[in-house]
Amino acid sequence: MDNKKAMHPVSIFKEALGIWKSNWQSLAKLYLIVALPLLIINFFLKGPSSQSLLPWFFYTFINWLAGALLMTFLLIAIKERLLGGAVSIKGAICATKKYFWSYLLTSALYSIIVAGILFAGVTSSVWLYYFLIKPLGILLSLLAILPFVAVFLAAAVYWIIRLSLCAVVCIMEDSFAFAALKRSYQLVKPYVNAVVGEYCLALLMVILFFIPLWVAEYVRSGAASGVAADIYLFCANIVMQCIWVSIMVVLYKNLKEAAGS
Repeated sequence: MDNKKAMHPVSIFKEALGIWKSNWQSLAKLYLIVALPLLIINFFLKGPSSQSLLPWFFYTFINWLAGALLMTFLLIAIKERLLGGAVSIKGAICATKKYFWSYLLTSALYSIIVAGILFAGVTSSVWLYYFLIKPLGILLSLLAILPFVAVFLAAAVYWIIRLSLCAVVCIMEDSFAFAALKRSYQLVKPYVNAVVGEYCLALLMVILFFIPLWVAEYVRSGAASGVAADIYLFCANIVMQCIWVSIMVVLYKNLKEAAGS
């Protein structure tokens, strides 16, 4: 398959969908190993709506760790599938001990970089606004900082896209933190349009999964809540998360092949 065809977003999506279809039961079981205990924990913690800061902190921290553990499980399982083996629940769990902390730190560094850019943009924009508000007034001050805000947003999007595969690289190439970030940048840079197109297809998939809830809300003229909606969301998340990880791994594989490395 030539590089142009291999990097087409539809081709990547179809290949990822094929991987998910042939392994959906094992991937779903791996998802449930993490998701079901987390569901029980969240039920008792009652989410971040608690008045106490401590439950909110534990809620956020536990969900972050669980999300990293879940992604590590799924990435290892699909990696084994691409290497020619079968998706093994036991194998994925055992291998997680090797990759979990490196994945956690790599994804945390990625989040810090992106959040740092956004924080710098917000802080600088607010400071500039209050510096200009007296001489220019409210309207002109807002207009003056718009280009400033646009620059920081563009910078954030730039790095979000180019570093987006760092966590996948961490598992697939057994690399760590800065090396994974650098490798992600090298792989994505020549094919930014294809990567953005793939993420747009993934977003479309998410929208399609939410259409039944929106229709139910419209028909009922209110919130589509209750047990049925919660069950649907839980099941939809299983499918979406597993397909999303499949997309990321196939995207990485095709980028690597296209780069010839």
